[in-house]
Amino acid sequence: MKSGILKLTYALSIVLLLSSCASYKYSNQNNAENLQITIKEQQDVLAINQLQPQVVAMNNTRGILITEGINLAVNGVKMLIQKEQNKYTAGYKAAKSNMYFYNSISEQGPFDFSGIKFNGFDVLRMIQLKDGTVDTALYISFALDLTNPENIINNSTFSLVVDDFVMKYTKAKIPGFRWYMPWTAFFAKRKHVNVDVDMEFSSSWVNDRSQIFRDEEIGRFFFDLRQVPIDYNSPEYIEFVKNTIGRKVYGFSYLIPRSFGNYITYQNEIQSCFGKGQYNISATITETAKDHFVSRVMSQNKDYILDNMKWEFMDKLDIQ
Repeated sequence: MKSGILKLTYALSIVLLLSSCASYKYSNQNNAENLQITIKEQQDVLAINQLQPQVVAMNNTRGILITEGINLAVNGVKMLIQKEQNKYTAGYKAAKSNMYFYNSISEQGPFDFSGIKFNGFDVLRMIQLKDGTVDTALYISFALDLTNPENIINNSTFSLVVDDFVMKYTKAKIPGFRWYMPWTAFFAKRKHVNVDVDMEFSSSWVNDRSQIFRDEEIGRFFFDLRQVPIDYNSPEYIEFVKNTIGRKVYGFSYLIPRSFGNYITYQNEIQSCFGKGQYNISATITETAKDHFVSRVMSQNKDYILDNMKWEFMDKLDIQ
């Protein structure tokens, strides 16, 4: 009986150890990674003197333990399968705090759009390869959408567009072909990953009635990419990037509120003003490798499959 248990444990361990090693060469890259956000600024993003005049409208609208050895083996396999499954989804987050949205203070109000210097931001993930070199894994550049500047002025909101995109290595594991799992041959050539970016703008300010607002969400953006080719040199990847650049990002943000305060004039007088709009930005990136149907069923039903496998082994080993 002990010999049978050892055989079971050994066999299951070998299968899982083998399965944990096989992945696509450009995937599951996590060594010495560095993730950062860089804000893009410009002296005066919204050139007011170049905008067309507008007409203001008059109307407004708004199981039972049998033997310890078998259970340890089966539970260990369940854990390894779950660990393996988790590799197909990887998430990471970057943030930047205490930046200013405008070039200078204002006397006009909390949403005075003059002097906007925010022109977008970049998300960059760098990794160290096995040979020691550092390379770009993911780079996404977002730019302020200036196709409709009147929307910024009239509604005090702004949107984003994709300015550039590069993806050479994934953090999520992409399965490769495994000889001991014949069905993996069906998806061995599918080298794609899904990427979702969730971005949040927040701010803290005080209004002219001495009300304090701390870390309030004022904007949210979602950017999703499906079936991203990760062969950086393939024609498919080049075409994908071409179709991604210029794409509008779902969501919007209000202009960063200028905090009410004071300033000293050249005549040494104290005057009221609205500040330069302090804000924070965070970006959460989720990568998901779309595994094949058979692998997905195995992962989702591992408890049922392995529990039944345990009883089959006990029956074969005459364990009661």
